[in-house]
Amino acid sequence: MLLQEIDVGSKATILVRIGSQTLAFDTVVQEPAEEGVLTEPIYRNDKLIGFKTKGLIITVQICNLSDEKVYEFNNVEILNVKTKDGEIHHKMICKYPGKQINRRTAVRVWLGIEGVARVGVNRTAYNVIVKDISVSGISFILHKDMGIDPGEMAHITFNDVEVDHLMEGNFITIKTTNLLSF
Repeated sequence: MLLQEIDVGSKATILVRIGSQTLAFDTVVQEPAEEGVLTEPIYRNDKLIGFKTKGLIITVQICNLSDEKVYEFNNVEILNVKTKDGEIHHKMICKYPGKQINRRTAVRVWLGIEGVARVGVNRTAYNVIVKDISVSGISFILHKDMGIDPGEMAHITFNDVEVDHLMEGNFITIKTTNLLSF
């Protein structure tokens, strides 16, 4: 998939590497552009972040809105631009197609057991089914729409072979499905 084919509203994570350090920034695709996309601008301490420092290696991972697949684009150039209407954006440019990736890059182990999720700041407990786990993530099924946004913190507790486990992390992707019961 080409970067300019990514859906408007898709969530993007910019991974910036310089030497052995990596920084991550989150943004949202706002519109297609020549060889890329325009995204929401990223500010830190009320200053627009610039990505033109020599030696930066920039990779962008985007969860495409329509197919909910994650695509990774390498060697991305990011410019700070102002559109004709005066709005400031980051313009991401990539001349090469992105590749669909498994963001966890780890084997997933199916569990299918009951657990409890505490989500967000209100920490309300919800019954869930822990679908699968890996060394870098967990997938679980909620029994109702909880109005969760990507980036929110979740604490998952479940018991497997008489051992209690507590995992925590941020929501990356959220899928809504209609489950049928018989």
